[in-house]
Amino acid sequence: MDEPTEKQPQKLRVKKDRRICDQCQDPNIVEKPDGTYRCKRCGYDSGK
Repeated sequence: MDEPTEKQPQKLRVKKDRRICDQCQDPNIVEKPDGTYRCKRCGYDSGK
């Protein structure tokens, strides 16, 4: 019965998986198939 301890590892995992914009640190980005992304907030494009 490890249900209560399940919450902590999940918190750490979300931070690593969620990519954020290099410019404004916002997670609201659109990832492209080629591995680059474009930020919806500031318009930053990692492919340029």
